[in-house]
Amino acid sequence: MPRGYLVSLAKSGIILLPGAGATSAYTAGISNASSTDAYTFPVTGGNGEVSNFFGIVDLGGSLVYINSSHSQTAAVTSLRLNFFTGALTGIINGAAHSVTIAYVGGNLSTSTGSGTETFSATQLSFGGKAASALNTALATKAFVKAVNLGALSTTFDVTIS
Repeated sequence: MPRGYLVSLAKSGIILLPGAGATSAYTAGISNASSTDAYTFPVTGGNGEVSNFFGIVDLGGSLVYINSSHSQTAAVTSLRLNFFTGALTGIINGAAHSVTIAYVGGNLSTSTGSGTETFSATQLSFGGKAASALNTALATKAFVKAVNLGALSTTFDVTIS
């Protein structure tokens, strides 16, 4: 995620952390504007096929948002990337249904190797329903639809049975 987005959340009292199974790594850029925090989630299953944008890739781990001003938390779990719709979905605080966390966009690229496939997008646009759900769960107005959350890349093993 771009540093500027994380700073705007922090100014609103919101802290974003990787949950169990996920990791994050900060990379300093040439300037503050080019610095990023990358979140890594293991691929745990699915039937995704990048060559024809079909199927879903299930991601392990979670994201945890903390509102330090109101002592409230929100966990985003059950992350899934749907190649057909271009949506990254998840469940917020154990809700009955998933919501679109973000839509992939920008420049899209795919590649296939010996037993692996890779999909990349230069932009993730924050979903409106996720923004609304997080604003409600955290008693804030910090989340805004269509904000650029940065780039996405996933590489996964392919098993043919």
